[in-house]
Amino acid sequence: MSYQGARARTEASEAGRVFAVSKVRLDHLGEVSQVLWHEVNGRSDTHAGLAVEAPAADVVTALHAGAQVEARFREAGHARQPERRFRVVAHADGHETLALVDAATPGREMHDIDKLDGTPRDLP
Repeated sequence: MSYQGARARTEASEAGRVFAVSKVRLDHLGEVSQVLWHEVNGRSDTHAGLAVEAPAADVVTALHAGAQVEARFREAGHARQPERRFRVVAHADGHETLALVDAATPGREMHDIDKLDGTPRDLP
């Protein structure tokens, strides 16, 4: 499967892993097209890898393989907003997109995630 732009891991190795998305790029339909994400140590909530830009399809693949992917929201004052997990949404035409699980609350919606600026970078 694809993991952070590199084809280095098998799908079975994704189960139980936790990733955090800190920025997104939305396409003209308002769907997530690119993310900035990193692996998180699930026990200590600390970075377990470098943040990299990757296509949303990599997140979809990781979710299908059993990974947990959380959205990290901007800090409000000095407190970070609680995360919300991503899920895969299958459309009638066969394409899959990302959506947030749980009820939307102020400060924890898709438009509250920081945005990737500029044009997409070439990914390996």
